[in-house]
Amino acid sequence: MYDLVKYQALGNDCLVIDPQRIDLPTLPSTSQAARLLCDRHFGIGADGVLLGPVGTVRDGEPVVLRAFNSDGSVCGRSANGLRIFALYLSQYHQGARDVLIRTLAGDSAVRIEDLEEGIARVEMGRPTFEAADIPAQGLPGPVVARQLDVAKGDSSR
Repeated sequence: MYDLVKYQALGNDCLVIDPQRIDLPTLPSTSQAARLLCDRHFGIGADGVLLGPVGTVRDGEPVVLRAFNSDGSVCGRSANGLRIFALYLSQYHQGARDVLIRTLAGDSAVRIEDLEEGIARVEMGRPTFEAADIPAQGLPGPVVARQLDVAKGDSSR
C-alpha cells in the first residue's frame, strides 16, 4: 500500500491521501496542504486532493471522503473524484465492487465495472438547474440561460 497515490479520471488528476497511512502535521490546515500539493510548479501537481477514508471502513457503511480543489477550497462532490476514490478503495482497502461514499454533498453509490481498466460508474442523482437546488441566490426557477451580472470589484482577491 502506498501513502499517497495519484490517479486520473477523464482528464482530472487527484492525489489520494489516506489519513490512516500519512499525516500532514507541519501544515496548519488540510486546505493549505491541498493547495501546496496541487501546485504544478512547486508541488506534485493535481486538480484536487481526496482525503480518505476518514474513520474506520466497515462493510455495509458509507466510506467518508473529504475532497479539496487545487486552490484549497472544499469540494462537495466530484464525479471523477468519486471514481478515483472508489478505485483506490477497491485496490488498497476492501476490494469491494460496490461502495457508498459519503461526502459533504451526500452519499454516492459507486460500482467498479472493471478494476483493471479503471472503469467505475457513479450515481450522482438527478440533475437539476433550479436555483434553490444549486444553490444560487436571486430569482427562483431554472438558472440555465439566465443573465449573469458581475460587478467590477477588487481584482486583488
